[in-house]
Amino acid sequence: MILKRNKAMYLSVVAGFIIPALIVAMASGQVIVPPTPANQLSVLVSANVTYNSSSALYTYTYTLTNADTSEQKAWMFALQLDSGVENPTSPAGWTFAQHDDRPIVSWAATDTGLLPPDFIDDGNLPPSPFSIVPGETLTGFELDSPDPPGNVPFFIQGETKLAQVATDTGDLPMEGVEIRDFTENSYTGFTVGPVPLDQSQFYTGGRRPAVDGFLVFLNLANDEVRTSPVGIIIKFAINGESVDQSTFHATLNGTDVTGSFLPGSQSGELVGIFHLGTSPLVTGRNVLVTGVNGIVPETTRTATDVDRITFTVGQ
Repeated sequence: MILKRNKAMYLSVVAGFIIPALIVAMASGQVIVPPTPANQLSVLVSANVTYNSSSALYTYTYTLTNADTSEQKAWMFALQLDSGVENPTSPAGWTFAQHDDRPIVSWAATDTGLLPPDFIDDGNLPPSPFSIVPGETLTGFELDSPDPPGNVPFFIQGETKLAQVATDTGDLPMEGVEIRDFTENSYTGFTVGPVPLDQSQFYTGGRRPAVDGFLVFLNLANDEVRTSPVGIIIKFAINGESVDQSTFHATLNGTDVTGSFLPGSQSGELVGIFHLGTSPLVTGRNVLVTGVNGIVPETTRTATDVDRITFTVGQ
């Protein structure tokens, strides 16, 4: 027999509601074994980001590696996003959900596969063979978004059993038992995900006020701490200046990366995405230097806007 975990139950759980069956049991019976914390695991989240100039969409792909030392399988992976997402895909046996009550999207191992003939239904969700066991890696968590990469929180929950209750003690109180929201009962951290731009907020560099508007940074400021991969969006002529975009050049840690910037979703924008190991991006301190020529406002004189921005990439 092949079963699916109850998707309605999964959606109610990840939306922050308490499992109805557990409420009934715990309200009318003695708790013999309390719920097991679902954060007894350590998971590495690796992100890959690409940008398609034709569709103006960023594609985010995630790979999860459950550490050998973890005590639990990983059955749910969630991201806190204030961004719209499109075209989500899931690994085999996993289901994608967009939460209605908060800005979170998640994937969960909902397919239980083929249950053994001697399987006993004890009221728990059947374990999924698609959960990520300690020491294993799973990829295929993917979504598109019009928003560029930034730092976003993630939540990964370990596979546990529900609390065990006695069925013959209907008058004992439920004391000291707390059903915690998954955002408070998961392995947590930060990864890269879509973050909407605030077009009113930009970094000019502040080196030469007369020409600072030739090139500005829409999603990066000096001394920020970022997670790899790092997306950088620049915009020319923020105040309507006359700028020769063909003169744009950029170096990252002394290496020319001009060709790594592609046309963005808006006119006058360029997008560059830099990964550790495949670009000059390094863990720790990074220095980006950009330059572009333009006409100084209210003159006929040509000048160069040179900006130097320093940021840190975490481990």
